[in-house]
Amino acid sequence: MKKKSTLILVILGAIVLVLVAFVLFSKINKPKSATSENVLTAGVLLPLSGPAAGFGGDIQKGMMLAYSELSPEIQNKFKIIYQDNKLDAKDTVTAFRALDYTNKLDSLFVVATNEFMPIAPNVEQEKLPTLAFSYESSAFTNAKYGYRFIAKAQEGASKLEGYIAEKGYKKVAIVANQCLGCQMMEQALKDKLGDRVSSVDEVAIGMSDFKAINTKLISQKPDAVINLLISGFVGEYAKQLRNQGGQMPMLSWDMAEDVSEVKASGGALEGVVYVTLVDVPSSYTEKFFAKYSEGSASNSSVGYDYVAVLAGAVEKGITTRDGLQNYLQNLSGFSGAMGTYSHTADMNGFTIQPNLRVIKGNQFLDL
Repeated sequence: MKKKSTLILVILGAIVLVLVAFVLFSKINKPKSATSENVLTAGVLLPLSGPAAGFGGDIQKGMMLAYSELSPEIQNKFKIIYQDNKLDAKDTVTAFRALDYTNKLDSLFVVATNEFMPIAPNVEQEKLPTLAFSYESSAFTNAKYGYRFIAKAQEGASKLEGYIAEKGYKKVAIVANQCLGCQMMEQALKDKLGDRVSSVDEVAIGMSDFKAINTKLISQKPDAVINLLISGFVGEYAKQLRNQGGQMPMLSWDMAEDVSEVKASGGALEGVVYVTLVDVPSSYTEKFFAKYSEGSASNSSVGYDYVAVLAGAVEKGITTRDGLQNYLQNLSGFSGAMGTYSHTADMNGFTIQPNLRVIKGNQFLDL
């Protein structure tokens, strides 16, 4: 009887060991997900304070708009966590850690290349599918898990160059902020315009007194000036230039497509032709302004599409990193606020197309 009891204990012990081993093996091999396999958690790093807060706020508005359109069923399976990175590389690292990316995230959004670069090694190590808004950049060349919505600065510059040639402008001044996107667009314009660029002034983000720059620029008598400042400063610069007597034609970029910038300019942005690196359809613009009285529909479109792309994955039952990675690599013919695009393997991203528009009152019309 004693031998039989011992045998039973040995068998039960073996069963317990097998069950423990099975549970541990399952946890090790379980696809990385958020707190639940049935919920996809996205971390979002945006400049929500500081000089670039207007830009980050527009992107967040696009995300919230897209999320509000989801069914309650999908919303229950899709969680978004926002962190402020102030559009600064060091603050991005801090905000990234605050998201607890190792355990809690299934996807990440970061607004620009400069902010992606310091966390790229962690993204790759964790196999965390990450999307950013980026110009052509080598930062993503070897990034398997770093995807991007690709704004073609060279193609955008070509659009503006065509308009400049049509108007016969021989001397063009450029005023740009000291940020990577601004500088890449600036360089693309210098490449296309060559010696027609008569001067370039780069100003720090947050600078709002343009008197000295404008005084010098006006004295040089350019045929036109290209305003490559970020949200919060495009309209203010235009107003100051006009108030100082600078009446030359002004050209600009996406950041001018903002009702608040038009208002801040006091009429100085009226008639300004600009290149939008994201060809947002009028149907989205109307929808955006129906919900928000101010902001940039163009800037918001990247946020809208990030949420819409992930929601498409959730609708297919995909809520893990591995599943999302496969979904992004095979995404084809996706139609969103930035147009219709597909994953391009050689650039590991989604290429979007530029367009020329003009500001008329509070409207942004195709040229």
